[in-house]
Amino acid sequence: TWTARLVLLPGIGEVLFGLLGQGPMLKAMAKDMYDPNLVEHFLERFKPQMKFIGFKRALLSTMRRGMLGDYSELYRRVGKKAPLVMLVWGRNDQTIPFAHSQYVVDAIPGIHFFPVADAGHIAHYEQPELVNNRIVGFLST
Repeated sequence: TWTARLVLLPGIGEVLFGLLGQGPMLKAMAKDMYDPNLVEHFLERFKPQMKFIGFKRALLSTMRRGMLGDYSELYRRVGKKAPLVMLVWGRNDQTIPFAHSQYVVDAIPGIHFFPVADAGHIAHYEQPELVNNRIVGFLST
């Protein structure tokens, strides 16, 4: 949308975030969830984070740097330095589509990839028992 493009402009994004408040951001966050029944509960826990100094600035920086860019070289460097890497990705992620997970998998040899069914961008929140058990198992090895 045109408003999303305006937010990416230096100075304009900061002004829009200041004027519009947290409403549009919370509405966008709701799309991160696969299960609509979890949205309100999640947002109530997310709102306090938005009050931290630098939170909105960090979010704008992430948006401006192009979350969907080609980071294959960065992933390859991580793969060379990190002996073990685990990637958790919700199959119904609308923020960064599931298909993008393949770039990470291809770039990091030996990666432990855990696709999570019935989860969006915040898979650890939507499927906590499943994801937490897998992470604990990974860290135990």
